[in-house]
Amino acid sequence: GKQFKGWATSADGEVISDATIAVTGDTTLYAIWENIPVTTYTVSFDANGGTGEMADVTVTSGESYDLPECGFTAPEGKQFKGWATSADGEVISDTTITVTEDITLYAVWEDVPAPTDPSEPESVPSTPVKPSWPSWMDKIFGGWWGDEEEACDHVYTSVVTEPTCEEKGYTTHTCEKCGDSYKDSYTDPLGHKWDEGTVTVEATCTEDGEKILACETCGKTKAEKIDALGHNFEDGICTQCGAEEASKPENPGRPSWDHIWDWIPRLWK
Repeated sequence: GKQFKGWATSADGEVISDATIAVTGDTTLYAIWENIPVTTYTVSFDANGGTGEMADVTVTSGESYDLPECGFTAPEGKQFKGWATSADGEVISDTTITVTEDITLYAVWEDVPAPTDPSEPESVPSTPVKPSWPSWMDKIFGGWWGDEEEACDHVYTSVVTEPTCEEKGYTTHTCEKCGDSYKDSYTDPLGHKWDEGTVTVEATCTEDGEKILACETCGKTKAEKIDALGHNFEDGICTQCGAEEASKPENPGRPSWDHIWDWIPRLWK
């Protein structure tokens, strides 16, 4: 990408303008380089009897240029044949050209070939086949009501429906001619990808809390319970909520001798 500019007495010095120098000691001359100027050329397009416009293209000198598709409208009864370098020149056989000067490409047109009539197939006697009962009914009633249809030579286009978090994916095939349609290539749902959730109700020692989780894929949300924390008693006091621990009787359910006379009358009730 560089070309020689001249000599200098240092690596970044000025180029010596004279053609000669006076040498009074050991001297090193440094080659100074400069960018090679970039030359560009213009490729223009001529409709050559067609209509419409195509914008000019700027191409760097020496580069290969891919011949474009024709953007002109063909004259009546004509079709595009190719590009040429003159109005009546030969069509360029290659798909690329090397541009070394400003150039005009001319659209070359040719006659649209006349449609050919298909030859009638030679009639071949066929072996009669005894029709089935359903085919007889179809011919009889189909002929009466005019609903007999020719078989379609299907031409299907396919549309892919991607799976979602909850729904399967599939491919739908639809005939461009008759509209017949079917589905296949089913894929499993993606499944939700839940985030860590946002707490909406804080859990306490005795009450459950709640948080809302959101799917990072589809945005759907769901509620999730946060279990109650439960008391954490130290010296009879909960360190979390300050509640006092309930006292327990030393021998619950077993009466003392001081109350034995209160229990005796209950035996006869």
